Amino acid sequence: MGMSRRMQEIMGRLSALPVPVIAVLNGYALGGGTEIAMACDMRIIEEHAYMSFKQARVGLMTGWGGGGRLLRTIGYGRALELLTTCKELSPEDALKMGLANAIVPKGDGLRVAKAMVKEISKSAPGAIRSLKELLLFGLENTLDETTGLESSLFADLWVSEDHDEAVKAFFEKRSPVFKGR
Repeated sequence: MGMSRRMQEIMGRLSALPVPVIAVLNGYALGGGTEIAMACDMRIIEEHAYMSFKQARVGLMTGWGGGGRLLRTIGYGRALELLTTCKELSPEDALKMGLANAIVPKGDGLRVAKAMVKEISKSAPGAIRSLKELLLFGLENTLDETTGLESSLFADLWVSEDHDEAVKAFFEKRSPVFKGR
């Protein structure tokens, strides 16, 4: 139980990072590897890679929080199927189920992830942090509670220096220079 709790803590800290975390699957992710991938916010899978929750084949089950994350990502029926059949998921299947954000050619995963990070970094850091906070909160709370947090986060961003900078940049026809404030 100690190892399971320790890994849950580590996966929880990875999930709770205030920035989007992108996993690149460039081979096979089996058992614990799939749980690590599920702790990330987005997953890019190379065309030759695959995922499988193989724990049941060795007399185990998910133990690092991957079962709950899988449930929240793809729903009960599909999660139970994957966990009990230990099916190897092709990149296409992973994409269809919402377990992957993109399929890329072999060797292109890191390049594509870096390009995604570059796109994300064009946005205000406070907005990115707030969006992640909102969506994580929404997974665990009611719609009313989530919209309450959304209003609060929005209000803070509305009066931020970065929002002022974005408005100025728009009218000056230039890219904004965000400072995270």
